Formats: sequence, structure tokens, C-alpha cells
Amino acid sequence: MSVKGWKTELLWLLSLLIIAHAFLYLAFGQIPLIDGSIDIHLHDTYLTLSGSGIFFFVAILIYLVKETVRRFSSIPGNIILALLLLAGLFLLFQLHKFYFFLQLNGGATVYPPLSSLPNQYEPVANAIDTSTEIFLISTEVALTGFIYFLGYKTGRLSKTAL
Repeated sequence: MSVKGWKTELLWLLSLLIIAHAFLYLAFGQIPLIDGSIDIHLHDTYLTLSGSGIFFFVAILIYLVKETVRRFSSIPGNIILALLLLAGLFLLFQLHKFYFFLQLNGGATVYPPLSSLPNQYEPVANAIDTSTEIFLISTEVALTGFIYFLGYKTGRLSKTAL
């Protein structure tokens, strides 16, 4: 593992950070590094998004294409891609937990709370909830498997480098 390889990968990460923030500035008119988050106003709805999730999504896609073209032959590239995938997996777990919380409570609560009213029906999972749950779980399993694959490829590269 040469220092030049790590410098190249850090330049890739820096350029991805600039590209992701330029996209966010062009799309939403805000820079998450300065503002902290992206605020979207839609009529009477106010959404706040983290810019890091969008950065990880863009970085994972570009790094995945880059390393696939290189056939996973760079140890620093494999390590950085694995770390990006791990961070993306963590963000996906957070999304899954939030989605489960919404399902558990029957959706978002509207003010004033109507919890004093008797529950007239039992919430039933519909096809959209089930397919979303299956998609989230299968994506988490696929990312975990790909992280293991990267570990295997990196281990094989380090054996041949010795």
C-alpha cells in the first residue's frame, strides 16, 4: 500500500464531496456544510434532510463504478469503498428503524393528538408496507454481502502484495 494510492483515493473523496455539494447547491440552493441541513418548504410541509446521506449515496455509486472498472484491484480503493458501504448501511438501518417506527404507530401523528378516541380498527399491513420492508431488508443483506466480498478481494490482494 503506497502513499500515492492513498493520496489518489483521498483526492477522489474530496472531488466527490465537491460534486455532491455542487449538486445539492444546484438542486436546493443550499450547501449542507455551511447550513448543516437541507430545508425544503412544500406548501404547508417543512422537510429537513441531511446532506451526508446524499453525499454517501453519490460517493457509493461513483466509487462502486470506479472500483468495478478497476476490478477491485486497489487496496486503498477497496477499503474506502467498504467504509462508504458501512456508513451507507448504517444510514439504511436508521431509515429502516424510522420506517418501522412509523408502521408501529400507524403513521405520523397529527396535532391535536386523538389518542383519547377508542381505536376502531386494527392496522393491517398492506402490500406497500410489506414490499418496502422486503426491499429494505434485501438491500441491507446485499450491502453486507458486498462488504464481505470487498474484504475477500482486499485480503487476496494483500496476500499477493506480500
